[in-house]
Amino acid sequence: MAQRIDLDLAPLRQRRGELGASTTTISLWQNGHSRPQVRFMPKIAEILNVPLSEVVQAFWKEKIGDPCPCGCPGKQVFSEKRPNATTLAIEIPCECEVTRIRKRSPGGYYHLQLCPQCTRKNRGVKLTDFFCIGYWVGEEHLRTPACPKKKQLRHWEVNRLQYQKDRNPNSRFDQASRTYQCDGCWFFDLNWTKRKKKLIEHVAGKHPKEKVGRIRNLEQLRKLMSEHTRCVNPNLIEAGTKILKSRPRKSGYVAPGVTRAHLIRNWSGKDLPKNVRLGICIFCGKIAIRTGKAPKFNDRCYHEWLGTPEGRNFQSLKARGLKASLPPSKAGHPVTEDSLKTSWAYAIQYCFGEETSYRTIAEKYGVHFTSMSYGIKFLIDRLDPQLLRSPFDRAAELVLDAYRERCSARVASATPSDSIGSFD
Repeated sequence: MAQRIDLDLAPLRQRRGELGASTTTISLWQNGHSRPQVRFMPKIAEILNVPLSEVVQAFWKEKIGDPCPCGCPGKQVFSEKRPNATTLAIEIPCECEVTRIRKRSPGGYYHLQLCPQCTRKNRGVKLTDFFCIGYWVGEEHLRTPACPKKKQLRHWEVNRLQYQKDRNPNSRFDQASRTYQCDGCWFFDLNWTKRKKKLIEHVAGKHPKEKVGRIRNLEQLRKLMSEHTRCVNPNLIEAGTKILKSRPRKSGYVAPGVTRAHLIRNWSGKDLPKNVRLGICIFCGKIAIRTGKAPKFNDRCYHEWLGTPEGRNFQSLKARGLKASLPPSKAGHPVTEDSLKTSWAYAIQYCFGEETSYRTIAEKYGVHFTSMSYGIKFLIDRLDPQLLRSPFDRAAELVLDAYRERCSARVASATPSDSIGSFD
C-alpha cells in the first residue's frame, strides 16, 4: 500500500520550474504512488534544506549504508551513474581492492561477491597457456613483429579451436602440445609458401637445366626471387620501366605546382572532375574546395567553429553517442555543388581563354548570359586562397589574378585616356 510522505513539499511546488517537475508529479511523490528519480534527489534536498540521506529515507524507504538485501558484502550507496533509477545502488568491494557499483538485485538474483577475474581464480577456471609456433622458411624459424608468442585460453576457447581443427585438418592448433599459429604468422607462412612454389614452378618450366636447390632461409629465397622477378612477374617490371623512361628527370628537379595549363585542360571539357568537390563554408560563407567528401567547412573555419558554444555542444553530443547535426547554411540564394563546379569551369575559361567573353562562353554551352555572369561573380566574390588547402589555394590565386587583369583591361579599353579631349 502507498504511504504518504511526511515532509512538507510546498517549497517543491513553488520552485517546480527550477526542479523540472510538474505539480501532478510532486503530488504523486507525496502520496507515495511514485518515486522521484536519482536526478531529482540532490535538488529536492537542496530546496527542502534537508540532508540527502533523510530525503532518500523519506521517499524511497531505504537507508544509505545498509547491507545489500541479497546477502553479498555490498552496501547501499547513492550513485548518480544511473540517473533514472529509483532505488539505491549497491557498492561491492573485492579482494583486488576494486569496487563495483551494481543495481539493486531483484527477486531471485544475487550479486557476485568478487569481480569476474577474482571469481575465475576462486572457482578454478583455469587459463591454459598456448604458444605460437611462428612459421618456417626452409630451416629458418621466424615470427611476425606483432606475434603474441603466448596466449591464455579458457576451456571453452580450447574446445572451439579443437572443433575448427576437426573441420580443417590444415590447422596448426595442437591441444596435446599446447601450440597454435597466430593470424600474422599464418599469413606470412601462406605468403612465402606461395612465392616459393611459384618460383620453383617457373624455374622447372623455363630453366630445366637450372636447379633451385634446397631453400634454407629467407635471405636465400629473397635472392632467388630478385633474380627471377623479371620472368616470374614481367608486368610489374614493364610497368615500372615505362614510368621511369616516360619522364626522365635531372637531379634537383622539382615538379611544378598547379599551372594555367592544368586548369584549362581539366575544366574545359564536357565532363568535369568528379574527385574535386566544391561547397559553401557554413561558418564564413566562403568557397570550400577539397577532394573526397563534399566540404562543409574550410579547415581553419572548422577549428574556429569548434571553439564556439555551438561547436562545443556538437562535440559533446557526438562523444555521448547522441544525434549531432551541423548548423544550417546561412540564409540566401540556395547553391548546389553542380552549380558551383559549373561556375568554376566558366570562370577558368573566362580568365584564361584567349579573347573570350561572357557571351561567347554562354553561346558555346547554350546557357543564359546573365545567369552565367552572375555565377562567375558569385564565385569570385567568395573565393579566398588563404582559407583553402594545397593545391587549391594556388589555383584560386591564379584565377583571381587573371580575373583582376581581365577586369582592369576591360576598364582601360572602355575609357581610354586619349578620348577625354574629344568632347571639348
